[in-house]
Amino acid sequence: MKFRLFQILFILLLSACSTSFKDKNRELISNLEGVWDEVSENRCKEGFKTIEFSDDGNKLFILYSEAGYIEGGESRKIFEYEVLNFSNNRVRMILKDDPRLDSSGNPVVWHLVTKTKDTFCWGRDDWPLESCTPLRFRCET
Repeated sequence: MKFRLFQILFILLLSACSTSFKDKNRELISNLEGVWDEVSENRCKEGFKTIEFSDDGNKLFILYSEAGYIEGGESRKIFEYEVLNFSNNRVRMILKDDPRLDSSGNPVVWHLVTKTKDTFCWGRDDWPLESCTPLRFRCET
């Protein structure tokens, strides 16, 4: 009986930990979901992108208003990423069907890094930690 009670308490404790971890991710997810552009002026007139996460947070989708491209690749309207993990201001992920490899010959691991509530940039595992592309800007709704 005592062992069964211990099992139940342990499961409840694990559930509480996973819930708070998911809640923390949900905050970052909700900050990133929305419509974004690469230009700060005359924003979101054309070429903007929408970021969405799957309900479980394991996938990130970027939907292009026009076609998006991978270096020398075909155009796509939807880019799908497998989320590897979350940290304070960063989502690490791998782009599905990305032909690019890092300097070690592995698939590129991308970082979507929030800088402010209304800006983010892209980084990679094989770049220095604070290296980033030019900022992306949230569209005003």
